[in-house]
Amino acid sequence: MLKTNYPTLDIRDSGRLHLTQIGSDRVDGTFEATLFGPFAENTSRGSTQISITDGSFKMKLIQNSIQD
Repeated sequence: MLKTNYPTLDIRDSGRLHLTQIGSDRVDGTFEATLFGPFAENTSRGSTQISITDGSFKMKLIQNSIQD
């Protein structure tokens, strides 16, 4: 989305998030990403590619008890 809104911005990081189950109290999913880092102070760009493959998560959902 950021790349779509700013087409001249050099964004090399990319990732995917796949929700495999959405329940009333939990969300499960998988993810993968290609990241570049660490960032150099003079260029604010990373030169080392880092790949995350076969990531997964199970996240408990909580209800916000604060009412407007």
